[in-house]
Amino acid sequence: MHDDLDELDELGQGAGMADPHELAESPLDEATEEAQAVASAASALVEQLSLRLKGEYDRRRGQRSEIEKRWRSDIEQYNSQYDAATQAAFKERQFGSQVFVPLTRRICNIVEARWGDLLFPTDDRNFVVQESPIPDLADAEELAKKLPPDAMVDAGGAQVPAGQLIKALRDVREEAKRKAANMQRKVDDQLKEANYPIEARKAIHDAIKLGTGVLKGPFALARRKTVWKYDAAAGRMVRHVIEDVTATVKRVDPWNFYPQLGVSEVDESADFFEKHRMNMAELAALARQPGFDPAAIAAIIEGKVIGTQVRDENLDVQREAAGTVGVDDDRFNLIEYTGPVLTEELRACGCEMADDPLMSYMAVVWFSEFTGHVVKAMLYPVEAGNQRPYRVLNWQRDSSCIFGYGLPYEIRDTQEAANSAFRAAMDNMGLSVGPQLVINDKKIVPANGRWAVEPNKVWRLQDASVPVTNVFAFNQVESRVSELLSVFNAAKALAEEIGGPAMAMQGTEAPSYAQAGATGMAIAYNAANIWMRRAVKNYDDQITVPLVSGFIDWNMEFSDDDDIKGDVNAVARGTSALLEAEGQVQRLQVLMGMSQQAGIPIRKMVNQLRQMALAMRLDPDDLLPNDDEVKQMEEQQAQNGPPPNPELERLKLRQAEMQDAQAQREHEMAMAQQANQIRVAELAAKEKLTIEQVRAKYGIEEMRLAAQVADKREQRAHDARKTNAELAVKATMGSGI
Repeated sequence: MHDDLDELDELGQGAGMADPHELAESPLDEATEEAQAVASAASALVEQLSLRLKGEYDRRRGQRSEIEKRWRSDIEQYNSQYDAATQAAFKERQFGSQVFVPLTRRICNIVEARWGDLLFPTDDRNFVVQESPIPDLADAEELAKKLPPDAMVDAGGAQVPAGQLIKALRDVREEAKRKAANMQRKVDDQLKEANYPIEARKAIHDAIKLGTGVLKGPFALARRKTVWKYDAAAGRMVRHVIEDVTATVKRVDPWNFYPQLGVSEVDESADFFEKHRMNMAELAALARQPGFDPAAIAAIIEGKVIGTQVRDENLDVQREAAGTVGVDDDRFNLIEYTGPVLTEELRACGCEMADDPLMSYMAVVWFSEFTGHVVKAMLYPVEAGNQRPYRVLNWQRDSSCIFGYGLPYEIRDTQEAANSAFRAAMDNMGLSVGPQLVINDKKIVPANGRWAVEPNKVWRLQDASVPVTNVFAFNQVESRVSELLSVFNAAKALAEEIGGPAMAMQGTEAPSYAQAGATGMAIAYNAANIWMRRAVKNYDDQITVPLVSGFIDWNMEFSDDDDIKGDVNAVARGTSALLEAEGQVQRLQVLMGMSQQAGIPIRKMVNQLRQMALAMRLDPDDLLPNDDEVKQMEEQQAQNGPPPNPELERLKLRQAEMQDAQAQREHEMAMAQQANQIRVAELAAKEKLTIEQVRAKYGIEEMRLAAQVADKREQRAHDARKTNAELAVKATMGSGI
């Protein structure tokens, strides 16, 4: 402050200005000092926030060290690498195999492929958005159906006919279904723009390899989109760059994710830390994002450029496991904190906070891990319920921690057993290939001075009195390769059994299942599905439902389209429509045949076709009519009347066929009788007898009676079939029996 007064004193001389010391006591300087005091207090609060968050972040990194050691072992095992201690022991040995059998990678890749294929067979939607059921409306509709259509009922204080009430209730339900369908399309579009299937498969890979996969979303993403539009004045297409803010989802590296370790569910964690690694260009680009402080970002870049490089220990651990330790990495570490922040700290960061008795609010704060500068602070955007931005997927859940266990951890012992048995077999094979040579170097020496065993080599016996067998002998090491390989095969089979049943179906033993016939294939397939059903259900519970519910809440709060807003719920369809897709096709075909016989409405038939298309891994939106087209079909059906009943038409056709058969039989019988009469007349004329005498002589009368009996029998059978057909027609038409 004294330097400022001296500067004012120099400026005031010769310029007719008042005494600067008098100016210091003016109201203007008092306001300046007050503003400076407020700014200083705000700066202190921001620094306090930065130190508190950085301290908590460092504490969680230390608490997670044991989990990260397990992850390091998982990565080494997945990459078919031994740990540092085992590699050092190998270097001290002059002989011995160092092979690592890559069973873990194979099993993990097969399980990952199966899991991803069940959830996203054609990158299709693995969820539906349905309207919430309203029991009161359903009960009211059931009661109204029991009354005559013109009966007056009480509907919210007004008397309306029961038929009109039923129609109104149905309209409410149809409106809710329509809004749910619109919300489903909206969420589906947002997830497709975010490349959700790709991000989900990355999280599945993490869950299998490390035991934990993390997806973040929905969160706001501000991006620049390039749009080409025709400019009539220019006569050509012109490029336009527009700013677009949308909800998105992305995979988060578990190494960069720090929730509270003392909870087992992600919703139980009060706050989260996420580390972002950025190069200088990416960090500078943040200055153009809404809410980021360009001055703080500039200070971080300047501090990193003129300061010493700080290495990321966690990243070095991963690089060491991958064999790339020691590479240069000059990226910046920004930490994103999501959790409660004190109200006064948010005000100090520039957030507009209303006077409220609450001491803290859910907020998002970005700060530098190295310099501590706070570059962004804002209130958490979604206010719906206890919503969290992160979704955690576990392969094997840990009841005491958010981070679970992966496949490498599950089969670690069997992988080590397989490695040990295979190395022992290789060592034994190397030792048993050639004999061990025992030489008394006091009694025998090589002629060429080299002690190695060579073809046609000459040895000099120093003492002729000693038999050569006493100074020169071969000892063969016994081969145990077959026994050791049997141990290896047992360890390999156990690893595959633990990693996943029916693993043989993925390899060379698959034809043995096919040779067993359809029954063997069905049994093996069902066993594999039972095992994978747990994984698919875990994904539905831990990712699909909370993630889609988060997008629904986001759109309810921020979307301007009121046509998607309603009381809707997210329903996962991984186990119902994807896992059982192969078996659903046959069941749906049977159901559709029965539905056609019953003559169900068009909308229900289209829904069945949609399920059929999904089961066949086809896109129903491209192949089947949408809701508006179905409505037009219903209106056209109402105008033209119901379509003919296929079953009734088949019954009519069968009845006509029976009538034709009866007419044909009567015609054949008449022709046979006429032929008999002609034959009798010919015999009578030839033998000069009467017709009665011919019939008595050749027994034609008995033949006629037998034919009449047979004809009556056929007539009775025909009448019975005709009666059954008529009864079936009456039952189908609803006229009774």
